[in-house]
Amino acid sequence: MADYYRAAADMVVRWALSESNYGNVNIAEWFPDVTDKQRLLALFNAGMPKLGILNKQETVSARLRTQSLG
Repeated sequence: MADYYRAAADMVVRWALSESNYGNVNIAEWFPDVTDKQRLLALFNAGMPKLGILNKQETVSARLRTQSLG
């Protein structure tokens, strides 16, 4: 079962895979605490090698930068 962090990470990855220009995850709003953001970022870091294989690593990295995480 996914927790809140995994669910948010899944939403960002699903957005990246969809080719949509819009994503509905507002990390700063959903995870205002620095520790929470770091925990979410750790999930992304774990999945980045797979996203690289799918040529989506830069898409997710760019999204994280717009959310002040990357």
